[in-house]
Amino acid sequence: MPQLLDRWGHIMVEWVQTLTRLEQTFFVCAAVGSVFFLIQLVLLSLGGGDAGTDVGADAGGHIGDGTLGGDADLSADGHHPSSDLGFKLLSFQGLTAFFMLFGLVGLAMSRGSGLGGGISVLTATAAGFLGMLVVARLFRFFIGMQSSGTIDMRNAVGGTGRVYLRIRAGAKGQVEVAFQGRLRVCDARSADGSEIPNDAHVEVTGLEGSTLVVKRLS
Repeated sequence: MPQLLDRWGHIMVEWVQTLTRLEQTFFVCAAVGSVFFLIQLVLLSLGGGDAGTDVGADAGGHIGDGTLGGDADLSADGHHPSSDLGFKLLSFQGLTAFFMLFGLVGLAMSRGSGLGGGISVLTATAAGFLGMLVVARLFRFFIGMQSSGTIDMRNAVGGTGRVYLRIRAGAKGQVEVAFQGRLRVCDARSADGSEIPNDAHVEVTGLEGSTLVVKRLS
C-alpha cells in the first residue's frame, strides 16, 4: 500500500509539472476547494460546524454585509426576510464552491478546448459564481431538512448570543443563539427598535411568533 501511494504521488507530481502556470493555478483552486467543500458536506450531514446551524444559515448571501454562503435567510418558520440580499456570496460554503468550480472548469477548458487562457478564466469565473448560487440553495435545502418542527423557540428566551445578520432600526435581522443543545440562527428584532450591529452580544428577552426579541448587552 505505501508503495502504491508513493507511485501515485510521483505520477501526480509529473502530471502537475506538465501543466502551464495558469493550469496549475486552476488545479490548486480545484483541489483546495474540493477538499473543503467535502468537509463542509460531512459537517452538514453530521449536524456540526457552521454548515449545520439549524435555522436560517443564510443559504444565499448578503453582499452588503460582506458574507457569502447560503444566505437565503431561512428562519425558524421557513420564511426569509427581504431586508438583505438573499445570498451570502462570501461565506465559507460559497467560497469553497466558487474555487472548486472555478478550478475544475478552468482546468477542463484550458486542457481540452484550446480557446486560450482568457476564455478559460472567464468561463471558469462564470462557473464559479453559478456554483455559489447552486450550493447556497443546496445548503439551504439541507438546513431546512434539519430544522424540523421539534424546535421550540420559547427555549431561546433568557439565553444570550450574538448578532449574525445586522438588525436594522425597526427591522429584522438574525442572531446566533444556543438552545436545545445546538447553536441556531434565528430571525430577531431589537426590543427598543434600535439598530444592533453584527457580532454584538445580545440577550433574548421575548418571542413574537418565530421572531426573537433581543436587547444589546453592554
